[in-house]
Order: sequence, then C-alpha cells, then structure tokens
Amino acid sequence: MLVSERANMATTNDWPAFTSPRGKSDLFLQRSSPAEVPFLRSQSSKFSCQILTAASELRPLAAELGELSAAASEPNVFYEPWMLLPALDSFAQSGSFRFVCITATDHRGARLLCGFFPFEVTDRYARAPLRTARLWNYLSFQWCVPLVRKKFEGPVFQTLLRWSKSNDFPCDLLELPSMPMEGPNSTAAIEELNSAGLVPYVRTQFTRALLENIGDAENMLRSAIPGHKLKDYRRLERRLSDRGEVAYEELDHSGDVDQWIEGFLALESAGWKGAAGSAIACNPASRTFFTRATKSAFQQQQLMMLRLTLNGRPIAYKCNFLRPPGSFSFKIAYDEEYRAFSPGVLLELENIRVFQRRCDLQWMDSCADPGHFMANHLWKGRRSMQSWLVAPRSGLPELAVAAMPLAKWAMRRVKSLIAIHPRRSA
Repeated sequence: MLVSERANMATTNDWPAFTSPRGKSDLFLQRSSPAEVPFLRSQSSKFSCQILTAASELRPLAAELGELSAAASEPNVFYEPWMLLPALDSFAQSGSFRFVCITATDHRGARLLCGFFPFEVTDRYARAPLRTARLWNYLSFQWCVPLVRKKFEGPVFQTLLRWSKSNDFPCDLLELPSMPMEGPNSTAAIEELNSAGLVPYVRTQFTRALLENIGDAENMLRSAIPGHKLKDYRRLERRLSDRGEVAYEELDHSGDVDQWIEGFLALESAGWKGAAGSAIACNPASRTFFTRATKSAFQQQQLMMLRLTLNGRPIAYKCNFLRPPGSFSFKIAYDEEYRAFSPGVLLELENIRVFQRRCDLQWMDSCADPGHFMANHLWKGRRSMQSWLVAPRSGLPELAVAAMPLAKWAMRRVKSLIAIHPRRSA
C-alpha cells in the first residue's frame, strides 16, 4: 500500500498524487503503450513521487519495472525486478527502505513509470548521527545507477530532489553511490542539483576495468595484453590440453541451468573462498539469492554463463548478467587443483572472445574493485565512477556535508604524521 509520505507532494508542488482507485499498489492502472510515449514529454507532463516501504509492495509492479528497465537510458540489472526482489528477500529482512517510483501523466490521464530509486535508510552516516537515504548497494557490486526512462532524466531527478527537500523526506542526507561520471543520469543529476542550489560532496572517485566491444577479440587481446604474456597464456592452454580434452562451453537456451548453477557453487566452495567462509554456498541467504536470480536471468535471456572443461569435467565457471547494450561481470570460480594452468584467466580470455562476438553488447562492466588485478590486467578499458552525498535541506546536515572535505583532509594529515613519527614503544 502507498504510504503517507507521498501525500504532501501533490500539495507542495501542485502535482497530482497517483493513487489507485482501489487503494492498492498497482500504481499504473492506465498503462501507456510504446506508441503513447511521444506525447509524454516534460513540457506537457506532470511528475510525482510514490513512496513504497516494503518489498511486497513492489511485486505487483514487476511488469512496469521490467518495462522501465528495458527503456532506461542506462541499464542496471541489479535493480531489475527479477534480481532486486530475490535480493530484498535474502538481504533486506532487517533493513529500512524507501522505494521511490516517479510517474509522469499527461493531460489525458495516461501514466508512465519514468524513474525508480531503491533507497536504504540508515540512522547514521559514518559515525555521525545523520539519517541517510542511500541507493541500495547489495553484495558490493558498485553499480547504483537508478532506473530512469530515456529522455526523462531531467524531470525525474528534479522530482526526486523536490521530494528530498520536502518535509516528507525522512532523512538528513541523500547519497548516490557508485554512479558513472559520464552518462545521461549523472548529467541530469548535476544540472538539477545546480538548479536546486545544492552542492554535493564527492565522497569517492575511482576507475575500474571496462570491456568495450570493438568486434575483434584477437586485436583487443593483443592491444590489452603484452605479447609475451599472451604467449604464456597460450602455452598454459597447450600444457592443459596435454592432460586431456580442453573445451570452452556456453550455456544456451536448451541447457540445464540448474546443473550449471550447482556446478558453479560446488567449484567455488571447494576453493579458498569455501575455506574462508566467503563462498556463495556458505551463506544460505546468498545461495538462495544467487540461485533465484540466475534462474530468473536465464528465463529472461539475460544470463551468460561460460565454463572451461577438461575431459568433460568443469574446472572454471564464469557468470555474467546482460541488459543490452550493457552487461555486468558477476562471479568467477576455478578448480584450484589446476591453478598452475590459470584456468580462471583462460576462461576470462574466452569471455572476451564470446563478448566480442555479441553484436548486441557494447560494453561489459567488471563491477570489480579499482585495484582488481585480473580485471585491470586483461581489460583495457576504464570507467570513471563517483559517489555523491547531498544535504537537501539547510541546517546541521548541510553544515556537516560542507565540513566533510576538511575532515577528510585532516584525517589524511593525521595519518601521515603518525606514519612519519610513529609512537616509540616503551
């Protein structure tokens, strides 16, 4: 059911609140077909927020969220309903959330979902008692781009910021983490922040590995990897083939996805991640999420799974999720018994070849840490990322955000002084 947080938006901004006549969460009873989209423009449309607080309220909107995902200016499989709902079931049982649905309506009353922002609400930011609404980043995948309909980025972010400045906003701070520095969403966000007189604090900036499709795998490998290293990998592949038949396989629509999932989980658990307790199968919630999300991706034709086999036995697996023209690298696992042959690297090289053959994919994001050795070593492209923090309303939160660069500098300075003059032991 819609919560009362959206009620004052219509009054404050003179925009209609779109409540279902039946009082249920099926917000978009008058669904717009693709043919109706041209007249839903910011000049002739009005926008409003609906705020949901429970995953159960999102389930009736799965079809609308799926359509928005396909029409978004920037893809994000992690916020698509087939992945987000299993993630909420597995990882958000004790969390507090605000799911912001931004809807447009035209003079005829036709409605269209144009923006979706899943915010997790926390009582503190770092050590400060500042209540924060942060785009949800489960499993640390480092890609929090909201689902925003193409050509509607400006009014969607304007509507979001108006909500954040209203009395209905339940927090002190608004955080947009892991956003690409270039792209229609970041451009619109910056423009609307400037228009609203809000100065964001850029909390982090980093680059990470990106794979770009140039249609020529071998040329890409030669340009990304030094010649002697590429020869080393080919020699490892030949040495591996001395032990038996080496094959690279890709899961297709007729394959047994359950077998592939179980094979991946078993292989990952048998290695160092299993010993450390960080393998997916070590955590029941993570296992359930991965199984559900992967099966759903397979059904949606948004799953790419590859494996390397030796005499029919899998010795490496790789899992990617797709939303053309983009794609996202998720997990890789390999048999440590064959570590001398670098099966994970060999499968990554095959991943590059398979990716380059896909005409519908323009890029694959590594979703890796900035210092990830293998991704940085094999993938030549880079994507610049940043995280923003905003205090929408004046007062103590605004002062706290303004002081954060100084506090960050002071902390670095203290650490450098400690490093130069370490405390002498007694």
